[in-house]
Amino acid sequence: MRKKYWLILLIVLAIALGGCGKKRHLAPPPEPGAPFDLTATAVSCKQIDLAWKHISQNEEDFYVYRKSNGSYSKIAVLDSETTSYSDSALSPETTYWYRVTAYGEGGESGSSNEVSATTPPEVEMLGYSMDEYFSDYSQKWGTTVTGNVKNNTSRVLTIQVKGRFFNYDDDVVNNSNVYLNNVDSGKSQSFYMYYSGERIKEVEAWIEDYY
Repeated sequence: MRKKYWLILLIVLAIALGGCGKKRHLAPPPEPGAPFDLTATAVSCKQIDLAWKHISQNEEDFYVYRKSNGSYSKIAVLDSETTSYSDSALSPETTYWYRVTAYGEGGESGSSNEVSATTPPEVEMLGYSMDEYFSDYSQKWGTTVTGNVKNNTSRVLTIQVKGRFFNYDDDVVNNSNVYLNNVDSGKSQSFYMYYSGERIKEVEAWIEDYY
């Protein structure tokens, strides 16, 4: 009986001692999948909106990176349910580049696709055109200029548009000055200029001031 007891004890010790030198190696959790289909849209002179997609389920945060000149820097840490971001307080007429990564227990993912967007000027000329006709009654040429300007700021503006009319000798025969009042934020408004006299070869129109 005592021999059987010692035999069992030796077997137990052998198993225990044999396992002491073994280490368990656990595989690290995988890194999250990278976001994809990142888009960037300039919505004002100071804001760019981002949106992206993701299919991974093990991310904890999203990191948003931006650059305008030089290297990327992290500008936002967002929770795992977020798939959009508005980058504000930007400079007008500036190109910004973006990329997004996911972060989880397995570390930071690879980068999404890289995108860029350029903020527009605070006020922009959307375009203008010239039209002319001859009046049998006055025996003069009439020239009209119509166009549109857009307010890309967050405030209501008065916009001053100026124009010049050139005859076929390339002389300025008329200067026009138009004030567009109460142009709402993010809205465009049309302007109109008119000249009656000799025939006009070309016109110029530009935004002179806004406040």
